[in-house]
Amino acid sequence: MDKQVNERISTTQEDHPFLQHEVRKENQSCEEKVGENITSDTFVRVINDFNEARTIINNCSIVVGMHPDQAAGHIVDFALAQNKPFALVPCCVYSKEFPKRRLKDGTPVKTYSHLITYLMEKHSGIKKCTLPFEGKNICVYKTI
Repeated sequence: MDKQVNERISTTQEDHPFLQHEVRKENQSCEEKVGENITSDTFVRVINDFNEARTIINNCSIVVGMHPDQAAGHIVDFALAQNKPFALVPCCVYSKEFPKRRLKDGTPVKTYSHLITYLMEKHSGIKKCTLPFEGKNICVYKTI
């Protein structure tokens, strides 16, 4: 399995021929399903077995979180502990659920900006970029 990750993260599909190809391929497969009874099971696989889930997570080549709510910090911690690249777009801060979160200067994590800083302070190699869509769109990421 190739673990090499592109050091450059861009915010446009035009910069990524691979993404353009994958989007076209995905759209084609969706178009092929027109007329079929498409359910959430078509695109989602539910894993109920702990050992299977652990195997999948331990063998993944990248960890991705899109608005993962309270799991944001845990995603970064897991990826760092397992030396895996990650990309995370956090959303809500949940300061009441995590009252012990503090920035390195002691400031409590209470705002979205604080949360981004808190996650980035976990490792000097963590970077951020802004994704081209409305709402919470800051991606915190680390490559290997």
